[in-house]
Formats: sequence, C-alpha cells, structure tokens
Amino acid sequence: MNFPLSRAVVPGLEVIESVESTNDELGRRERAIRQPHFTVLATLDQTAGRGRLGRTWSAPPGAALAVSVLIRPEAIPAERLGLFTLLGGLAAHHAVATELVGGRVAVKWPNDVLVGDRKLVGVLAQVISETGAVVLGVGINTAMTPEQLPVPTATSIAIEQGRASDPDELADRVLATFLGVLADLIERFEAARGDIDRAGLREELEAACGTLGERVSVELPDGTFSRGQALGIGADGSLFVRMDGTDGPTAILAGDVTHLRYQ
Repeated sequence: MNFPLSRAVVPGLEVIESVESTNDELGRRERAIRQPHFTVLATLDQTAGRGRLGRTWSAPPGAALAVSVLIRPEAIPAERLGLFTLLGGLAAHHAVATELVGGRVAVKWPNDVLVGDRKLVGVLAQVISETGAVVLGVGINTAMTPEQLPVPTATSIAIEQGRASDPDELADRVLATFLGVLADLIERFEAARGDIDRAGLREELEAACGTLGERVSVELPDGTFSRGQALGIGADGSLFVRMDGTDGPTAILAGDVTHLRYQ
C-alpha cells in the first residue's frame, strides 16, 4: 500500500497494514507524545472500528478505507469542536462524489454519507481530553462487494460504479481527495475562528446535507423520540428541526436521526 497520490498531499502519511482502530491508535500516540497537526493514519484492514453510539464498523481486508486525522485546534471555541464531524462528512462527500459523478451522494446529519438510501461513509470525531486535540476518523466502503456488505442498507464505491477497481488505487484516489479537501476546510474554519458563516462553510454544509427538507425521526440522548422536518444547520453544527405540533425550530445537537421516507 504505497498510496502515492495521498502522500503527495500529506508527505507524512502513515499507512498501516492492519490495526484494530485508527482512531484508537492515533489517540494512544497523542496521549503518549503530542502529535503534529494533521498527522494521518490510514489502513485497508481495520479490525475493530467503531462508529457513533458504540456501533461497530467492520469490513474484510482491502474492502474499506479507514483514516484518522489529528487536528490541533488553535482558535476554535470548545462549543464549536463538534463541527469537525460535519467537516469530515463534507470532505468525505467530496471524495465519494468525485468517484460517483452524477450519483445521489449526500450527507446524512451528522456523520454519514449516503448514496441514495444506502450508507457508504461513517465519521467519528473524538476530543483527546488530555491535550485538547481532535481525532477525526472516517470509514469509507471503497472496494466492498455485495457479498461483503455488513447490512443491506450499506453500499460501496465499487458497487455504485458497477465495475471492479484495484482496491489500493481506488483507496488512494479517495484518500487523496479527502485529505486535500479536509485540509482546506480546516484552514478556512480556523481562519474564521470557528464561525462557519464567516468561513463560508454553512452554505456548503447545507448544500451537501440530504437531511435538510426531510421528514425525520429524532432519537434524543434520553431515549425519547420526536418527529418533524429538518430545516437547517446551526452555527454550532446542530440540526434545526421543526417538531410536529410546534411553530419554531428546535436545535438538535446530539441525537440519532432517521429519514422517514426510508422507513
């Protein structure tokens, strides 16, 4: 796994043959010795990946790309750190859409990228409390075949392209695009000191978010459910939802969102 295109973007990229979790490994390294900003670990064989709410993320070796990026925020208020999840999703959206020209690629708030109604990308951002760094992890189903899908609601770039691709070359293209876009997004976010409007990011986030305009069911952290229509994205990355029976929008900062048209 040489990944020449990605190394041109991030010369210090480390590609690991196999690892339980790129997020856990990068977090362990950061706790031991502070890592440089934009340290990147990637693998095509992650054996114990995790998503939001403790969900597992698994794939056969070579079928999916797992990448983690260490971000050292300099000017981002603590209440805006959650936006890194959305920026990771936006960068992954660009990387997937570049491979699937004309495909129905969209971000599902807050951390998935879908093609139609099937999941292709998961994003997980974690703050390392000891140092304040953010580890942004992204899992992308690149060369996975229909037989390898973990659930019927998943898909991969290769499946959507309808043709076989060299797993390493496909992953390299996707990773290079992802890292290039992510670096630009983070630079703009930092320059605007966490203000997504001043950075021109809110418009891009909302344009890529397929959740907006949808009827959704929201499971809140306390286990309760509400339904309504998703309207927009807040300055802190929250989802504005007009709940049934209410007039104004409610800001959802943490919760599990389901698009009702897919139920």
